[in-house]
Amino acid sequence: MKKFIAMLLVLCMAFACLAGCGNSSTAASVATEAESSGAVTEKDAPATEEAAPAETEVETEVGSSTTEEANTDNNMIEAGVAEVGSYDIEMPLTEDPITLSFFMRFNPQVQDYCQDMSDNLFYEKMEELSNVHIEFQLLHPSVFSEQFNLQVASGDYSDIYCEAATNYNGGFDKAVEDDVLLDLTDLLEEYAPNYNAIIHSSEQNLKDSMTDEGRVVFIASAYDEGQPNGKGPMIRADWAEEFGMDPAEIDTYAEYEAYIEQAFNTYGATVQLPMSGDAGFGFLCSGYDTMVGFGNSFEATMPWFQIDGTVYSGITTDGFIEYTEMVADWYSKGWIYQDFMSEDFGMQGGADIGMVTSGESSLWWAEVDYIPQYIESGVSVDPDYDVAAIADATKEEGGVTHLAQTSYAALSVSSNCCISTTCEYPEIALQWLDYRYTEEGSILANWGVEGVTYTVNDDGSLAYTDLIVNNPEGMTATLAQFRYMLQNTVCLTSVAAKHAGFTDQQMEALDIWMANKDNAYGIPDTLTMTTEEADEFNTAASDIMTYAQENFLKYIVGDNDIASLDTFVQDCVDMGLEDCVEIQQASLDRYNQRGQE
Repeated sequence: MKKFIAMLLVLCMAFACLAGCGNSSTAASVATEAESSGAVTEKDAPATEEAAPAETEVETEVGSSTTEEANTDNNMIEAGVAEVGSYDIEMPLTEDPITLSFFMRFNPQVQDYCQDMSDNLFYEKMEELSNVHIEFQLLHPSVFSEQFNLQVASGDYSDIYCEAATNYNGGFDKAVEDDVLLDLTDLLEEYAPNYNAIIHSSEQNLKDSMTDEGRVVFIASAYDEGQPNGKGPMIRADWAEEFGMDPAEIDTYAEYEAYIEQAFNTYGATVQLPMSGDAGFGFLCSGYDTMVGFGNSFEATMPWFQIDGTVYSGITTDGFIEYTEMVADWYSKGWIYQDFMSEDFGMQGGADIGMVTSGESSLWWAEVDYIPQYIESGVSVDPDYDVAAIADATKEEGGVTHLAQTSYAALSVSSNCCISTTCEYPEIALQWLDYRYTEEGSILANWGVEGVTYTVNDDGSLAYTDLIVNNPEGMTATLAQFRYMLQNTVCLTSVAAKHAGFTDQQMEALDIWMANKDNAYGIPDTLTMTTEEADEFNTAASDIMTYAQENFLKYIVGDNDIASLDTFVQDCVDMGLEDCVEIQQASLDRYNQRGQE
């Protein structure tokens, strides 16, 4: 079996000159020495023993592609550079059992099948191997940020925070200076050598993994083949066929309108217009070269983008006016769900499944993981029910969007883990996290336990068992992965494993959503502000967002004259929008200087 971890290490040597870029940072003091060092050694990873054939034909080969197949244009890590062994994390990590508290978001859909992580095979096996017990603090997404802020205010921190500290006021550097999070920079080489090799394997990885001050404060999710965009627009494929339309050819605003109008006239179906969530996914506005992220939920964001290194606000563009005029027109015709402003369409990656499967919705946005659920529920109502992914809309045929996500980057920094300053065993916590980036740990994280969730074929390829791809409880493969292994979280993610349980429609959706976009105007995920900038920004942005949430939607629903939308834009400018742009610009400039001597 090919080693998809080992290839990363030689590139670490190639970029060794970059390793000193974080030396100027001040490492946070380590509270307590670990009871056992769990020494790190470098060795060749052992070959996996052959096992019985897999239960299903859903299989994939573990390993990375050849050098010729590597996508070097996107800073992908080349394979086959040299035969170097991976760093092994010796187990157990401690002779005497210890407990670490783990603060994380819990997928509400999984709660239909389990209430905790007690039967998650990854964590169960990790405790057996490491002698580290995890005390989970599982939070519903709607209270996740609030509970993190309450912990910070109280000083009663969890040991490890998963994805909670990203929006810390003042950024990760401020969290270190406030003595909330540990600076991991000087600990990585000894206690997280596998992750350290990954972030030093390319200049882009190094830049994304560090703060403006050159610190490494978080351990980010990594992808062995780069992460494709997994979210986009969907329609009723059976309706499109009935209307004489090919979903593959619905990719302009005019073609969107033709389908939406026909679906409304025939079935009374409407658009689930998303006003919350990550505006970077496009959501209907990227074809106008703008971003609109106003909403009434906790995920509402200010819309920003950059062109050739210069930051702009989506509010001040011509495209913002065009987009708003179009949506207002659709709403006036009844094509958009009339109470969309009270919903959180797009939040947490999914549309309203009841509306999707009952025939109430003509167009919606959701993650690829939801496609099997929509179809399974839909066919129970209508045997002809089917869905199809469609490309983001553009103004003209053959157009390209510059703002929708196209991340094939190796790191996904929005998914990260941090260690708090009150953690009694920081070195052990770091080793516990780094194990996810070893070959054995990554297989456990992505595939689970051999004989239970996967089998090994004679040719060395792995295949999920029916527990994952034909789950007896009715879970989709994605939900089963979340329940029994790690799904969309911090580890070295095997894209092949993530997609192994996908249907043909899901795989086609990934290609469709990547077809007409380049993200040339995108903003990096890891921009941070200084404390002073954050205070100034938050004061102005809070007022602007409050004003926007109270007034913008009125232009869509007809309470405000669309002809006066320029007044809305000017009001935002007068409230300090340009000052916010300048702060974002300074953040982007610092990001672009990361890793440079």
